[in-house]
Amino acid sequence: MESLAFRLQLTDKRQAVFDVIDMHRYSLPEPSKQDDADRLWRLSLDRMDLRRYNVNRGEESGLIEFEMRAPDNDVQKLIDDAVPEQEGFFQQIKLMNWTRNQFQKSPAHIHEVGEWRLCSL
Repeated sequence: MESLAFRLQLTDKRQAVFDVIDMHRYSLPEPSKQDDADRLWRLSLDRMDLRRYNVNRGEESGLIEFEMRAPDNDVQKLIDDAVPEQEGFFQQIKLMNWTRNQFQKSPAHIHEVGEWRLCSL
């Protein structure tokens, strides 16, 4: 949904998408009464909303780059608070992928058996 909303803003449907995003944003409680689910929804709305991005032309590539502006402080705190849990999750995924590749004997990923400890650090 985020990708579709973002892409539609690059067409003549831009204002309709802005209207939908604004409708959802205005339907939220005021920030002091929002819970984490509301803040997460605001983050999703921010990611969808092209107005929340700085648009630049890459100096070397010449391509147009979209850089999202920093989220509101309460949303950033939600993101920061989730980092330790996400890091643990990514470590588990790393170990699972290593194990799967060892059992499948994927040529690009065959390592010594003892390396599993490195994947679990």
